[in-house]
Amino acid sequence: MKRASAYMLAGAITGTLLIAPAHASIKAGASCSKTGLQKIVSGKKYICIKSGRRNIWNKGVKNVKPATTNINPVAVGDPIGAIGGLTIPTTPLSFIDIDNLDLDRVYKKSREEITQITDAGNADGIEINYFIGEGVEPFRTKIAKSDLGNAIQLWSSVFKPSNLSVIWYSSKDVSWAQNIYLEKTGFSNQGLNSSNCTALYCGNASATTGASNDKYIFEQGLEFIDQGLWNRSTAAHEYTHLAQASLAKGVWGRAPLWIIEGGAQFYGEALGYTSFDLSKSTRRGIHSQYARDSQNYVNILFPEETLKNLLAKGNPKIINTLMHSVEFPEDRTASVGLAYLLGSCATEVLVAAYGHEKVLDYYRAFASEKSFEVNFEKSFGITLENFYFKLAPYFAQISGELSN
Repeated sequence: MKRASAYMLAGAITGTLLIAPAHASIKAGASCSKTGLQKIVSGKKYICIKSGRRNIWNKGVKNVKPATTNINPVAVGDPIGAIGGLTIPTTPLSFIDIDNLDLDRVYKKSREEITQITDAGNADGIEINYFIGEGVEPFRTKIAKSDLGNAIQLWSSVFKPSNLSVIWYSSKDVSWAQNIYLEKTGFSNQGLNSSNCTALYCGNASATTGASNDKYIFEQGLEFIDQGLWNRSTAAHEYTHLAQASLAKGVWGRAPLWIIEGGAQFYGEALGYTSFDLSKSTRRGIHSQYARDSQNYVNILFPEETLKNLLAKGNPKIINTLMHSVEFPEDRTASVGLAYLLGSCATEVLVAAYGHEKVLDYYRAFASEKSFEVNFEKSFGITLENFYFKLAPYFAQISGELSN
């Protein structure tokens, strides 16, 4: 379920990667000037992290040099690949694994993977019944159909629903939408109400397989003062939930909250607005909002600490505690912002380091095995506990994207 709130796009200055001269010396634990700062010395990349009240260099990881792209002149007018008389060959990104998680390369690799699969998808055979309220502006419907289409393409190799109902409504159509939803699902939706859907903002959404577990229903409010790129992640987010449930054969509740909501959020972002968000301002803005939304929950675990500062420490024990807290939290409402943020970034790492197909294996595993820890190790070849610890340097870099 996606419950977004309006926010101001607050940009953050991310860590700058510096290549230190050969004579420069960096030692793990030595003081550094700014959290998120990165330097490469003697083939290892060091990240400045927060430890207590000090900023210190972490232990560093081996730096893999990015592949270079050769530009070869060709005759103007040559076919595929010829741009302005130049052929720019496609070269793979530097090797990425769980021990080599550079923020920019993980971001690019994960999006590259999703784009390739989406482009190869085939939506033929999928039947969609659209229910569109009279108050919904046509241009919003056009955008939402485009975003939903991307999600359908991505998941088409493993999920082609034959009975999909999509309900789009405005603040003027709430009662109508409630009736349609009840008719299609067999139960009411507590989140679909006039208090959550006003002329100022009506963008909440949810997805379900209905009371009989054999239908696919997706509802979304389509009315906001500012369209905002971030709203474009919603359709793909909810459709991903339907694909997750289908792959898990209806027992998706066995999975941790961070992979359910965070996974859907990653795919929603990758499909919905990545291609428009070249400066990553929308990404930083929505992630900063999730950090603010989860602050009270975080302070139960770590009193008087901000999430940004906790992540910046690069401390595996802290990350382990945070990730465990969004597996099966008692207070789902208070923790969902943290699940969205940490889960989307963790899924980003899984796709970049292991591939989309391995994520699908994890989703499928729940149909036959209850243990989410066993499923994780079988799917990715690493224990869940070890994965959490390995995320610490990555989240230290993510902290640089969050506003103060």
